[in-house]
Amino acid sequence: MEDITNRYLSICAEVQQPPSTCVLEVFEDNINSDGSLKLTGNDQLKRGDRLTDDDMLVLSKTLVGNSTIKGLDLRYNNITDQGAVYVAHLIQENKSLQSLDLMCNNIEADGAEVIAKSLHKNKNLKMLRMTGNKIGNKGAMQLAAMLQINSALEEIDVSDCDLATQSVIAFAIVLKNNRRIRAINVSRPLLFSLQEETTVHMAQMLVVNKTLRELHLGKHDMTDTGVERLCEALKLNISLRYLDLRWYTLT
Repeated sequence: MEDITNRYLSICAEVQQPPSTCVLEVFEDNINSDGSLKLTGNDQLKRGDRLTDDDMLVLSKTLVGNSTIKGLDLRYNNITDQGAVYVAHLIQENKSLQSLDLMCNNIEADGAEVIAKSLHKNKNLKMLRMTGNKIGNKGAMQLAAMLQINSALEEIDVSDCDLATQSVIAFAIVLKNNRRIRAINVSRPLLFSLQEETTVHMAQMLVVNKTLRELHLGKHDMTDTGVERLCEALKLNISLRYLDLRWYTLT
């Protein structure tokens, strides 16, 4: 990976930023055979070093024209909304990236919005993981709206992202017509209603959706009645293979 290392060092010099030792080590040793690049901030071998927004500026510029990297794992770093702008630029310009894992960074609503907009015309990214980023209802609504336009994404994870009832329902409504998504995780939302509106809409979606194979609804405060609604919907569903209902106390 001499070429990518040289480009990285060149970009660092261009923006006058010191190279990250961890990034250089990964470029030299840890690009997997499947083309995935693992730059996770929780790797103890890296002594706890975590990528920042400045690192994302350099990394984005480095990978824009790269056709070798297919997956980018950026879990447990310190990427904020500003770093998300650089991530969005990479999504827009790179034509080979197929999976992007941003789990447990510091991206909020504005960052989710720019990432969502970068995916409107993207044709290659198949998996997006936003787990643990507190994008809230506003950011989640942008991602749900994106699914009405995007024709490539197959997996999306927005669990533990502080989704509210409105955005969970928005995902359910979008999935009534989306024919590409195979797996979605909307676990651990912030729900305060006892009416189980999200469960009702997910059940309605399952009746008509013919392509979704995996659905995660963990910690939705679901009752026996909600589960019954899902069971009735599943009698008419022909595609779902995995349903996650963890963290419930059912009678």
